[in-house]
Amino acid sequence: MSTSTPSIELEVRYSIVIDMYRQGFHRHECTSTTFYYLPRSTPTSLRRLAAAFEEVEHKMDEADGVEWRMMDATPQPRAGDDSSIMQFGLPLPLSYAAGVNIPFRLTIISLDTGLSEPLIRSAFDVRLVRSTFLTIAKQRVRIERVIATGAVWKIEKTIGDGTPLWEITGCLVGAKLGGETSWGLSGFMEVRYSVRMTFTSVGSLPKYSCEEYVQMVTDEATDEFDLDEARERPALDMEAHVAPDVLSKLSQVLSNLVLGDNELRRNAEKALYDEWLAKDPGNVLMALAWFSKADVPQMRGFCAVLLRRLAFRTINAPSGSRIPNNSAIYDGLPVTTIKIIEAFLLDCIANETETSTRNKVIDTATVFAEESFNRHHQPVNAIIGVLERGLAGETIPIQLNALKASSAFLTTTDKDGKERGASLIAPMLNTLPPLPKDSQEAFLQALIPLASTDPQLFRPHLTSLISFLPTLITHAPSHDSSSLAVHAADLDEDPTRYAALELLISITENDSKAVQSCSEWVPTLVQCCLQGLAEIHDDVDGDWLDRDPTVEGDEDGYPTAFEQALDRVAVSVGASILPITFQVVPAMLNSPIWQQRHAGLMAICSVAEGTAEFMEKDLGSVINLIVPLFNDPHPRVRTGACHCVGVLCSDLGEVLQQDHSGIIMPALILALNAPEARVHTHAGAALVNFCHGASEEAIKPYLQDIVRAILEILNASHKSYEQHQAFTTLAMVADAARTSFLPFYPSIFGMAKDVLRKAASKSQRPLRCRVMECAALVACAVGKKTFKADAAEFMNLLFEIEESARSDPDEENEILTYLLSTYAKVASTLGASFAPYLPRVMPQLLSAAATKQEMKEYSDDEEDMDEKGDYINLVVDGRRVGIKTAILEEKAPCPQAEAFEHLVVISSSLKDAYADWVKPTLEISLPGLKFFWHEGVRESSAMLVPMLLACGKSVLTATDLQTIFRTLLAAIGEEGDTGYLASLYKSVVDSILVLPSKGLPVDLANDIVATVQRKLQSLAQKRKRRAEYLLAHASDDVEEEREGMALEEEMEDFVLDEVGRLLRLLDPNHPYLIMVGSVRDLGVTQSSM
Repeated sequence: MSTSTPSIELEVRYSIVIDMYRQGFHRHECTSTTFYYLPRSTPTSLRRLAAAFEEVEHKMDEADGVEWRMMDATPQPRAGDDSSIMQFGLPLPLSYAAGVNIPFRLTIISLDTGLSEPLIRSAFDVRLVRSTFLTIAKQRVRIERVIATGAVWKIEKTIGDGTPLWEITGCLVGAKLGGETSWGLSGFMEVRYSVRMTFTSVGSLPKYSCEEYVQMVTDEATDEFDLDEARERPALDMEAHVAPDVLSKLSQVLSNLVLGDNELRRNAEKALYDEWLAKDPGNVLMALAWFSKADVPQMRGFCAVLLRRLAFRTINAPSGSRIPNNSAIYDGLPVTTIKIIEAFLLDCIANETETSTRNKVIDTATVFAEESFNRHHQPVNAIIGVLERGLAGETIPIQLNALKASSAFLTTTDKDGKERGASLIAPMLNTLPPLPKDSQEAFLQALIPLASTDPQLFRPHLTSLISFLPTLITHAPSHDSSSLAVHAADLDEDPTRYAALELLISITENDSKAVQSCSEWVPTLVQCCLQGLAEIHDDVDGDWLDRDPTVEGDEDGYPTAFEQALDRVAVSVGASILPITFQVVPAMLNSPIWQQRHAGLMAICSVAEGTAEFMEKDLGSVINLIVPLFNDPHPRVRTGACHCVGVLCSDLGEVLQQDHSGIIMPALILALNAPEARVHTHAGAALVNFCHGASEEAIKPYLQDIVRAILEILNASHKSYEQHQAFTTLAMVADAARTSFLPFYPSIFGMAKDVLRKAASKSQRPLRCRVMECAALVACAVGKKTFKADAAEFMNLLFEIEESARSDPDEENEILTYLLSTYAKVASTLGASFAPYLPRVMPQLLSAAATKQEMKEYSDDEEDMDEKGDYINLVVDGRRVGIKTAILEEKAPCPQAEAFEHLVVISSSLKDAYADWVKPTLEISLPGLKFFWHEGVRESSAMLVPMLLACGKSVLTATDLQTIFRTLLAAIGEEGDTGYLASLYKSVVDSILVLPSKGLPVDLANDIVATVQRKLQSLAQKRKRRAEYLLAHASDDVEEEREGMALEEEMEDFVLDEVGRLLRLLDPNHPYLIMVGSVRDLGVTQSSM
């Protein structure tokens, strides 16, 4: 048993002796262990004591209900004779539960006429005192602490036989519930409690005192008391281990830490680190655990977070400290302190009701559990027990909190914690079936993060999940007998359906092999998705035809969700989904219900990406299913056919364009001539996708029909989205048709210039931007010879647009992106002839490329980085920063990355004519090599360097060459992204290839070789560690890890390829070429062959 005081810590270890006798054999085992908590204890008697003031008063009025131990108070001798009598009483038995108010009574018989109620209150004092007796070096030490004080609630005076009788009644209050217990170990220590009464001298009365030892127990015995349950819970409470003065002082420090005043915060940080952590880290951490039950939720969460950060913070320990130097504070804490903190965190998890605070406490408890387990403690089972009890709670809020806590624990714990915590999954899932409808979504949402990070935990329960969750997803809409229309009332949004679907998809995506081994999983999930695809409102009023498809919210909720879900399933399980899908799709395409026909088309395009390699083998049959629906009487079905063809053009590479243009192009042209705007606009979008992979020969036979149809749309249409799509389609058709587009150039380019001149209103800005792109792509298609005559007029028109936009900052920002893109396309067409326009174009382009991204940097001591708004938090090069999320989103354009791409195009197109702009471009491209905010900027910078060397041979000096190559080498030395590392080495190789005849200076060549050597050694160590891991886990299922390693090594092989090119360029027989081969042979894929 361990205990502590502010100055002394004591640990008592117990030995457990086991003797076993059986059939003549005797086995004797003895092991030493530590008991960190005293068991719960109860009084020997079942007599129930008063637990509250009201009960005390009632029982004292009816004295027959309580037996009292009355003690004569001892007067302090003094001159004179006093005949007063004083008795102090406590209820029997003298065993009391900690935290339960203890009644007392005091009687005074005195002839002193000056005695009064105010005097008695001021003179009377009663306390509950804990005395800890320690035997140290044969000396007995006593340490005392007051844990409860008396509260007087009634003073009565009566006259009996002519003598005044005063009776004082009250309670001892203040002891912490469950926080005290009497115990001892003979010869070593003892914790005893006593009630100590004093009455100071008043009038003729002398000073009186008395003391009675009592037994403190953790639980009051009642008829319903469960002794076994009480023994399962630890008894010692946190408060007993943190001195009140420590709590008081730290409370002020922590309050100042969360205040907005910078000066107060700085002083508080200095006090915390310099005065508290350096001198008394254990008390600080225990106090933080104690404060995590503060009244204010923000303070509770703050203290939990701070506890986690400080406990595992490396410090320089002062001389004589128990903490090893340069180690975590946690490593120097006594086991007792650690256990107390862990127990208190578990209690907070079980009782915290505020969501964000509970999550922070869970995070801290999980970290403590993992670190304790890593250091050979075993608290994980305790966490699991708390969570299991919560999952079996009697109320839905308790179960939901426990479910969220369980999910958070399993997500963040280590491998051993996950294995032991796997037993939580069954009770977690068992909370779902009994739930009322309005609670289902919250419970499902709590499971989704766990399904994404640790889907293997759900493997034993896949059959149950695929049986239950589809009942929450599937919906059988009613149909009108005459129109077969889906009733709108049947399609009210139900978030539970989305949540159940997302849970199934998350497991499928992250554990595809396991779900395919469950025979019902994929068929059932596909059936759910196919049914959901058909849940579209019938457009009885023509509303869909009139809506703008570019406006957010145009798409139907359920069909879009199920379309995305089916796509994700196909990507996850691959070809196995095809026979399941196409067993149903043909019947859907022939259904009399248009929603079913539309759903069948959406199903085909949804599975295309994940099954492209296999769908290609029977693509003709698929096309034959789609093309007839271009003649469907319902416009939404025809739109679906266009969409389906467009998706197949993108997902199947160029196979459809090469092998099936003869059947696809007439169908698209038919849709392009459709009277409905939604249909012909979608046909134009599909044609754009077709052109991306089509050859000039595939487009040429249909060019006249396409252009005529688009011109008719432009002449007849007044809807902006029609015009935008028409110009975009024209641009892509021209780009694919190349010189075959020459006959149409005069009319199309003339129309484009006319639109650019006239479309000057704010509402026409988007059209202007589309027309810019269209005109530039048409110029690229017909080539320099044809375009050159219009180039000056076109460029001047663009400069006029740029100039006019400067009066409106919003317009300038919106239109500049399109202008820069157009300039780059014109430069690629004109080549060196574009040089006269560089002085006007380059300042804007260089400014866009040099724009600093919005970023916030945080100090090491700031725990809660700003997660609000548009920022995401990362740790980069040891710095904690918040980066504007727009530049990190894969689909969101990054203006800076686009500007770098334009620089690549212009410099490579102009070559020597770009010489005057080489140095200004190097000033932004060299720092761009380390622009970790966006991969596109880094890649373009690496590509730019050799191009700039080629363009600037006449202007770059030897010093410039040193700067360029050393910047490249520095980037290589620091880079950990294997994919980008290959680009950096390629940049070095390409840069050497364009150097003047003098070649690479010797010092640079030597530094390059040294950098290569270090990287090869690093790659070799990585591959060895992977091989060692697989060897150590040879008996485990590590197939997913092996696949991940193989992917990493595939990226590393690209690096080795470029390193090999570099070494051969320096010396065809370079000795390190052998090292390259050796590193490649260390690969997991190589060793397993």
